[in-house]
Amino acid sequence: METDVVVVGGGVTGVAVLRDLALRGVQAVLVERFDLGTGTSGRWHGLLHSGARYAVRDQDAARECIEENTTLRRIAPHTIEDVGGLFALLPGDDEAYAGQFVEGCRASGIPTEELSAAAAHRREPLLAPDVKLAFAVPDGGIDSWSLMRSMAADSSSPSSGSIATATASPRCGSTTPSPARTARSAASGWSTPPAPGRARSAAWPGCP
Repeated sequence: METDVVVVGGGVTGVAVLRDLALRGVQAVLVERFDLGTGTSGRWHGLLHSGARYAVRDQDAARECIEENTTLRRIAPHTIEDVGGLFALLPGDDEAYAGQFVEGCRASGIPTEELSAAAAHRREPLLAPDVKLAFAVPDGGIDSWSLMRSMAADSSSPSSGSIATATASPRCGSTTPSPARTARSAASGWSTPPAPGRARSAAWPGCP
């Protein structure tokens, strides 16, 4: 097997790097010891941050979040549930912070919508009864499994060059190709199976 780049690790970052290389026409192979997403990428909370939580104290992080949020909504909308988020002002909170929050969001490029107490309760009835006002932001939920399957499908398309993905079992000598899966393509917007014949086995480091 010949390739230009080897990506080690089949979490969301590894699969995203593989997809990016493939769409640029770079020959690449991803190797993963188990299955895609079996580490951190399959065990996280699933929140797609708007960045609003960082808007006052860390605007660099806030901008990074909203840029990622916007990009994922554009290229993989089928993996996202647009649940939205609310930042609520309660009695005893520093009211001046509300102004700092709105300004921080504005400076970071995060859209906000100010809601009265009544409007906030209509949107989320389980809010504290004494909420004074709230700000809606574009938080969301994201299905990391669907996202990884979509990126893997894009990486295996015929126009992306020769892409090989493989998994290796913990027992040396029993390395097997990843099973082909049908996944909705994040770039094309329809279901496409990985190209036949592009998944190949690869020996796991440390195995004879």
